[in-house]
Amino acid sequence: MPLGSMIGAAGGLMSSGFQNNPYDQGINTYQQFPGQAHQFLDPYLQAGRQAIPEYEQQINQGIHQPWQLQDNIMGHYQQSPWAQEQMRATGRAMNNAAVAGGSLGSPNENLAMQERMRGIVSQDQQQYYQNSMEPYRMGMQGLQFGVGMGNRTGMYATGMAQQYLQNMAKMRMAQTGFENRQTGEGISGVTGIAGGFM
Repeated sequence: MPLGSMIGAAGGLMSSGFQNNPYDQGINTYQQFPGQAHQFLDPYLQAGRQAIPEYEQQINQGIHQPWQLQDNIMGHYQQSPWAQEQMRATGRAMNNAAVAGGSLGSPNENLAMQERMRGIVSQDQQQYYQNSMEPYRMGMQGLQFGVGMGNRTGMYATGMAQQYLQNMAKMRMAQTGFENRQTGEGISGVTGIAGGFM
């Protein structure tokens, strides 16, 4: 066999031996995953990051100045219509009882009236405080949820990144193994042809 034919056969064998590596396409596709995952996870991470400063501020205020929130809430207190009506009704009832008992205007009657009125106002203030605290509690729960969501998303993203890197390493190893096999097959084919001429 002439040398030109031998070189042509070896070249044909080499080119047929070096097929497209199937791992190349897999790796190219897989490399798009982090960007796509980031696109979906980033809003949750951002929400967590944005919630943290407000959450920390509220916790610090609760630890170092617990009275400030209560003062802010109670500074806006106004008697409710319920309390006003209760005070009028209680005052009428107590005055009627005092008239019937002959103690209207006495120190004991005045003291009892003041105690009952204080009780009504105290109950109204407690209800106002509880009602006012509910939106605050809901806001704190929302902040806690935001911080937790950001934390969970960050942990999930970290796990995904670790898995991605492990999978990418395995694919690179498989890619290299495939290329080494292709090279080995090409070289053994060429040496086989060359050996046939000797």
